[in-house]
Amino acid sequence: MLLRQGAPIRDAWNSGASYAQAAKDVSGLLVFALDIDSAAVYPIDGHDRIDLQERRDVAAVVERLDGDILDELGRLWLKGKGLADPEQAIQRANRIVAANAQRGLSTSENQFPELSLNVASRP
Repeated sequence: MLLRQGAPIRDAWNSGASYAQAAKDVSGLLVFALDIDSAAVYPIDGHDRIDLQERRDVAAVVERLDGDILDELGRLWLKGKGLADPEQAIQRANRIVAANAQRGLSTSENQFPELSLNVASRP
């Protein structure tokens, strides 16, 4: 049912047409935009966060989105863009270098305002 009812949105997305307009034209679906990094939700055509206290129907969905689901959505997004999954790259790495670390200091003594990892992949 979801695939059938959501098909106009998918088709608009794939063709480069306005998926937001297609979403407005579809009835019977709860449609919103999701920031997969923060789990924040927005109207499909807006930039102001949806108030989950007011929109309990949206909150009921968002409350079920745990870290594993968001991670998987992120992996699917990367795959759809033809990009590598950074987690898999790290798992295949034979070494990880914290670029900003100072030799001789423990991890707790090093300040990592922005940790930069240099991942060397196994051949």
